[in-house]
Amino acid sequence: MEQGNLFYPPVPKHAPDVTYSRHRGNANSVEANKKSAPFHQADKDRIEKLIRECGKKGMTSAEIEEALGKAKNRFSGRLTQLRAEHRVTVSGSRNGCAVLIHRDFEGKA
Repeated sequence: MEQGNLFYPPVPKHAPDVTYSRHRGNANSVEANKKSAPFHQADKDRIEKLIRECGKKGMTSAEIEEALGKAKNRFSGRLTQLRAEHRVTVSGSRNGCAVLIHRDFEGKA
């Protein structure tokens, strides 16, 4: 477990969800995660497909936001999960945003 501080409790070694380190167990975030959990896999698959279809060009969160028609806070947890699962990776930046590419295109120029 990481050491906490005055404002944030420590993150458990096996946190309940991959985004725990961001929301630190905030009750609203935990409740929102429970409500959206049934849609996580479908959302991750849809986002992964969008990123894969862009090939080595990849996508930024702003481009994903536009494609999905959803604000970033509605899908950023899925990006965190996709990165943790090594399905997508960051490959540079574009317009001040990180570019995410699918694992099939890692290391390809």
